[in-house]
Amino acid sequence: MTSQRRLIAHAIGTEIRPHESNCRAQSEVIGVILFTAVVVTLTVLVGATILGTVDTGDKPVTNLRAEVDASELTLSHHGGSTLDPREVSVVLRDGAQRRLALDEFGGGDRDGMFAPGGQLNYSHRANGTLRVLVVHNPSNTILYDRVLDVPERALSNTDLG
Repeated sequence: MTSQRRLIAHAIGTEIRPHESNCRAQSEVIGVILFTAVVVTLTVLVGATILGTVDTGDKPVTNLRAEVDASELTLSHHGGSTLDPREVSVVLRDGAQRRLALDEFGGGDRDGMFAPGGQLNYSHRANGTLRVLVVHNPSNTILYDRVLDVPERALSNTDLG
């Protein structure tokens, strides 16, 4: 800095610092941009690692629903993987436990598969509550698990008789 500039700065009562104010503003902006880039990069890497380790290839994912009346259990497939009935078991518990293959149910598709939109029926003799547990045997995945209230049977003329 020249002596003339020093004298002027001294007379005004300020000190001249070349480029200091401009550099600081740029450094803060660049620092925020770099920090944001690092955070975004780390988030993408962690997310890709976590999502890349999830494997659902062998496990079916379904949306099943069961309804029960006094004598029949209806199992409905509302979406997801098509199921091979030979690979699926239905466990019914109402005090006693019965393990049934899904192909023991009536109804279903002509090709033998249990696909979305399909319904299967099974005649039962349960009273009170009925727990319905649907299991995919190869992967040991529970596809459905609910406890249903079984309505009481209405008496017919043959029962009174």
